Amino acid sequence: MKKFVIGFILGSLITGTVGAAAQYILTPITYDITVNGKSLKDEQYPMLNLNGTTYLSLRKTCEAVGATLYWNEATKTAELTTNNNTSSVEVTSSGSVIMKSELFTLREEPIMYVIHDNEYYIEISAFAQYLSADASNVYIKIPGKADLTLPKQEGSDKLKTGKTVIEYLNFTYVRLADLNLTTELKDNVLWLK
Repeated sequence: MKKFVIGFILGSLITGTVGAAAQYILTPITYDITVNGKSLKDEQYPMLNLNGTTYLSLRKTCEAVGATLYWNEATKTAELTTNNNTSSVEVTSSGSVIMKSELFTLREEPIMYVIHDNEYYIEISAFAQYLSADASNVYIKIPGKADLTLPKQEGSDKLKTGKTVIEYLNFTYVRLADLNLTTELKDNVLWLK
C-alpha cells in the first residue's frame, strides 16, 4: 500500500507539473508587426504568442518607437523613457477636421492637419489611395493634380523631412501647396481645391 501511495503522489506531482508547464508554451507568431512601416521581425528578438496575446522584446520595441531602455541595477527595474514630441517643427495650430474635395475622394472621418509657417500640412495617410512607393521614393498621384515624389531616408521607409514633409508628434505630414492644393474652410469642412 505504501508503494501505491508514493507512486500515486509522484504520478500526481509529475502530471500536475506537466499540465502547469503546458499552460505556458510560447509559439512564434505567424504575422508581422510594424512600427511606422518598419517590421519588428528579428531572429534575436522573436515575437511570440501565448494564449492569443502577443509578446514582444522590450528592447526591440523601445528601439522601434524611439524610446530609451535602461536597466537600473539598484532597484532591479527596467526603466523606459519616451519623448512624446520628438519634433523640432514649430506648429501654429494642429487638430483634425473633415476634409472634402470636388476633384478627388478623401476618407469620411476627420483628417489630422498642422499649420506650419502659415501653410497647411495634411497627415499623409489621408492620401492613402493615391500613394505608391518603390525602394527610394513614395509617390502621391492625385488625378488632375501634379504628381509629387517624396524621397525616403536611406535604408528606411521613413520619408526625408524638409519643406514638403514634416514630422510632428510621430506623424508624417505633407504640405498641400506641393500638391497644388489650396484650402477653403466652409461650414466646419476644409475644402481642398
